[in-house]
Amino acid sequence: MPFLPLTGMKVVDVTTSIAGPYCAEILAALGAEVVKVERPDTGDDGRAWGPPFWNGESAMFLSVNAGKRSLAVSLADERGRAVVLRLAEQADVFLQSLRPGLADRIGLGPGRVRARSRRLTFVPPRQWSKKGQSSDHDRQGNQMPGKITRRSAHQVLPRGQRARCAQLRRKSAENDGCANSGML
Repeated sequence: MPFLPLTGMKVVDVTTSIAGPYCAEILAALGAEVVKVERPDTGDDGRAWGPPFWNGESAMFLSVNAGKRSLAVSLADERGRAVVLRLAEQADVFLQSLRPGLADRIGLGPGRVRARSRRLTFVPPRQWSKKGQSSDHDRQGNQMPGKITRRSAHQVLPRGQRARCAQLRRKSAENDGCANSGML
């Protein structure tokens, strides 16, 4: 029998890329009903990430959005925002990863969304702080993956995987920063 402790919980997922969708995917895997809100024109940015692709879909996108229902609405349109707020009325969790300040400007900030449901937990997944050293998305976003790879590969991976990481770093350096591990 599967372990589904979040059965009956409803989640509105207004996130893109990886961190937020992965968070919501974990909730779905634990039994929550998750509705992913995407742009009607292109959907989540992650839909185009690859290779690898599976039947024309990004494997990365599929892996962090498994078990969700999807809804395409424009958050730039008042009608689209109204749909999201109606979803929030029935939800237990509201995940959003909009740019800092944007949620408040378009009426999807914590105050407005929580006003629709007292039981709602508003979660803005953040990798970066709003102030201080980590507030520069571009600089930090480009530097951190390399730091994490170099540091953690030698600290936590078994010897064979460390060698594979070193091989990928060499291949990446030879190909202008692009390496394909050949793994999903």
